[in-house]
Amino acid sequence: MISNLSFDEDVISFELTDRIMGTIDTAKTNILRMNQQKQDVVVCRSNNKNIFIPENILLASVLIGIHLLATKFMNAGKENQIEEFKNEHESYLQKIIDYAEFLLKDSL
Repeated sequence: MISNLSFDEDVISFELTDRIMGTIDTAKTNILRMNQQKQDVVVCRSNNKNIFIPENILLASVLIGIHLLATKFMNAGKENQIEEFKNEHESYLQKIIDYAEFLLKDSL
């Protein structure tokens, strides 16, 4: 789920004279060169991915919430618990915390 985040993709066109970035839009480059009488202008296209869309922000918020609640429950009420239950409780919460941290640190 984290490794396959959704994204919005936009194509941006821009004029460059000193280098080429992305792909060259030959049709727009030819039109620009004819209209401006400049031979050193190139129109480039670049794809821009935006991962900050609502569903990814919600996913990150849920993961952070799970991590924070598990950490809070890990530290709360230890003194009144039965030893056997306390060890089992800590084990489950530690697994949740470790998995949430793994998902939060997972790279794209």
